Amino acid sequence: EIARVIAAGLAAIPIPLVDVIPVATVQITMVTAIAYIGGREIEPKLVGEFLVALGVAGGGSFLIRELGREVAKLLPTSAAPWVNAGLAAGGTVALGRAAISFFIENKDVETVREEFRKDTQSLRGEG
Repeated sequence: EIARVIAAGLAAIPIPLVDVIPVATVQITMVTAIAYIGGREIEPKLVGEFLVALGVAGGGSFLIRELGREVAKLLPTSAAPWVNAGLAAGGTVALGRAAISFFIENKDVETVREEFRKDTQSLRGEG
């Protein structure tokens, strides 16, 4: 919950690209904390491997979605920062749910990937 609120607050900043690294830092910290709670030994590559398995790190659709969030800030509307904040918050929640499923509930990667895909589709209004 805290990570969702922080990510949303950072993403609401109406300056393009200013929030990308802070939001990613919040999300990586959240996944690391969930892994630790799940009893995993914290290693530098742990979160990276999880994100790669999920299809997030280096995934074209994730990068396009993030760029879309940033481009939305350029729209001449007062709603753009709030839309961006909602997308960042929703993405953070989806990532947190995936981390809980994997690190705490010990679900297999394929199941977690499918759950994450469904969560992110609902953010885009596709599901």
